[in-house]
Formats: sequence, C-alpha cells, structure tokens
Amino acid sequence: MNIREIKKAIIENQQWSSSEVVDYINQRLERRNNSTYRKRLFRIINPALNRLDWQVFYCEYHEQVECEERSNIIRTNCDDLICVSSYTESYFTCDDCEEVFQNDDVRTVDGRSLVYCEACYEANTRYCDVCDTDYHCEDFCDCDEERESEESNLDEWNTRNEKHFHGKENSILFYGGECELQVYRDQNRNDVVSNFRDCFNLEVENVICKRDGSLDSEKGFEMSTTPCSFDYHKEIFWNAFFELKPAQYCKAYEGHQCGIHWHFNRNAFTENQLKRLNCFYNHPKNKNLIVDVAGRNENNYCRFVPSITFDCPIKTDGDAYKYRVINFNNINTVEVRIFRSNLKQISFFRYLEFVHTVNQWIRSTDQNDAGNITWEYYFDWLLKNIDKKFSNLFLFLDDKKHFDHLENIQEWETVYTDFKTVIHDFRNNNQELIQQESEE
Repeated sequence: MNIREIKKAIIENQQWSSSEVVDYINQRLERRNNSTYRKRLFRIINPALNRLDWQVFYCEYHEQVECEERSNIIRTNCDDLICVSSYTESYFTCDDCEEVFQNDDVRTVDGRSLVYCEACYEANTRYCDVCDTDYHCEDFCDCDEERESEESNLDEWNTRNEKHFHGKENSILFYGGECELQVYRDQNRNDVVSNFRDCFNLEVENVICKRDGSLDSEKGFEMSTTPCSFDYHKEIFWNAFFELKPAQYCKAYEGHQCGIHWHFNRNAFTENQLKRLNCFYNHPKNKNLIVDVAGRNENNYCRFVPSITFDCPIKTDGDAYKYRVINFNNINTVEVRIFRSNLKQISFFRYLEFVHTVNQWIRSTDQNDAGNITWEYYFDWLLKNIDKKFSNLFLFLDDKKHFDHLENIQEWETVYTDFKTVIHDFRNNNQELIQQESEE
C-alpha cells in the first residue's frame, strides 16, 4: 500500500491496519532515515489520522515508529514522545510539576507516597543540619524541637538599610543592591549570614540580611546594601565578600526564586530621562539583549510591558506595577529587577555595569520623547565610551560576538581596536574568574 492509498483508506474509513502505516514508513526510512525526513512523513499522514484520533510518531524510548491513539501518546519533560508501554516500564509523573521523567530521576520523601523530579524535590523538602536527613516541607524532622531552639539571626523583611552613600565625593549617582540567596543544604544559614555580614560591617552597618517571603523559608535570605557610587562598588565594597568565595556557601543562579535587584537614586535623572529609561527597558526590540545580559526571562516578579510609551505614567499603585522589569514605585529610587541571582564575580558585576552604562547613556541627553531608545543606540554610545570599568560587560558582549562585524568596517577600526584591547587585557588578568564562570 502506498502513501496515497493509505490516506484514501483512512479518509474513507475503509478497513485497514495501523501496522500498514508503520510498515510503509519504515520501508521509506530504510532508504532515507533521518529525523527531518521522518517528520515530513508524519506531517503527511497524521492529518488523515485525525478522524480516527490516531497518530503516527517516533517513540524515543523504543527508538521506533509507532501508531497509537492520541490519548496513549505521552510527552516527556524533554519534549520527546513515548508510548504507554514505555511510560509504564521506565517513566513517572512528578506529583508537583506533573511533567514526565525517566525513572532514573525519581526522588521520594520518607513517610510520603509522592514522587518528585530533582527540581521539585529541592523545592518541596528541607534539610536538617542536626540529623542529616531530608524531610517534606509540610512535615517535621525527628529533631524539630532542637531546630526550633535556634533563633534566626535575619532581620525582618521590612528592615531598611542605613544610607551612607559611599563614594559621594565623586558621584551623584548611587546604587544599592539586593541579592537573594539560598544556603546549601549542608550549611547553617545563621553561620553563613554572620560570615557575610562580617565582610561588610566592620565600622558601620553597610549590609543587612533579611527575610524575604518569596524565598525558601529556612534556607533563603536577601542581602541588601547601603547606597554606593558605581566606582565604590567596583573597587572597594565587594572585595572582602568575593575573597570569601561565597558560592561555596550559597546557591544564587540555581537558587529557588533568587534574583538580583539594583536600585539607584531617581533624583540623578530628569523626568524625561526617567521616562526614557522606562521605554528602554520595556521596548520589544531590547528584550532579547536585556534577557541575555540578565541571565533569565521575565517571571511573576519582573514583567516586561511592551505597550509602554513615553507618555505613560512611570509611578503607579499596586504590585502589578511594582513587579515590572524596571520599577518606579519607590519614592526615592528606581529599581531594575530582571537579573538572575549570581555569585560569580564577573556575572555579578556585569549586571551592575549594564545598569550603570544604560543610566549614563540616558543621562547624556534630555530628549522629551522615546526616539533613539533601542539597543543599537545604546551600543553606539557604549562603543564611543570604552572604559575598562565596563570590562565584565564587554567580556560578555564579546563572547556573544555582538561587535564582531565592526572588525572590517574602516570607520570603526579605532573603536573596535580599543574595545578588543580592553577585552584582551581583562582576559589575561582574570583567568581564574573567567574559569569560575564556566563551572557548575
């Protein structure tokens, strides 16, 4: 039976066997077997199978073409298709995210009949430092009374930083960072918090560590800084902290719901400049760059609003407006919320350098409209203001080959050479940090 006869039999509801369809496809694949060709055959046959609620597909587990009722075809977390017998033999459905995983990835909790994937197991269990066991977040470990006797040393969520404005001798623009973290299961949060505070609070309180309702209740916390100038952050403020190698104590990039927010003082900007900032961060043409630099896409805590225009109000009421990529609802500061948390030094400073260079670009003019607000104009400003202070950001942009096309454009030769020189020097002087960026 050829392909036309098969389609005709299906359409006219004639008697036929699904095995004939599979046999025909396999015969064709003997001559030309690749996934692209196989998908083309499926696209030809499956529309005719719609009437019978059947589908031809490639079972990734059995590694063969099969024909099943649609209700018996299962999609895995990797977006592969498998048949029911494959699922019964070697797969499970996570009781939390409800996605399908292979049995090798199953995690269970003592005393519960639930099965989890690795990510959901992490989100739904707690680790007891005392008895060295995991337990469900809705249960108690055997030594719970002993655990409760240790009071948390975190400040409350609404505690505010003291305002020292370090670096005020040379700047009118100041940045305060909020870094959300989650200590590892084998670490005691109180000890980690004490160690981190000691890096900053020698003479005055520069950092507070506090609760955050969006983070893990037992392992998560937010580290919030006093305002500092860009140069003070880069040259002084974080030195002792990164010497401590904080990534050995905490998850950041892989922490549950963890992000980094950078605040800066709004009185350093005119009203026009604030409106242009709002337009830049929400412009659809800029989204890919912002997401790329930030290490994550939008989520419930930071949303892009592509409908934003220059005339839109920048300060509005309610959490729906607070939880945007850029938030103007604080009285004295603007907050950029998009960045994924990170304790790798190059990525951490890349975020700050991005926010600062966008700010400097916006502050360089006072246009009363949203013209020239896309990433091309930002890149143009960035290349005309080459500075080694932006090396972490430049390294990222160079790795992503954003400026490679300039190498062969004569009028950009000097600028491109300066850019590559900064990158070359940074790579030579920071091999250990660059290696850490590629480590899990």
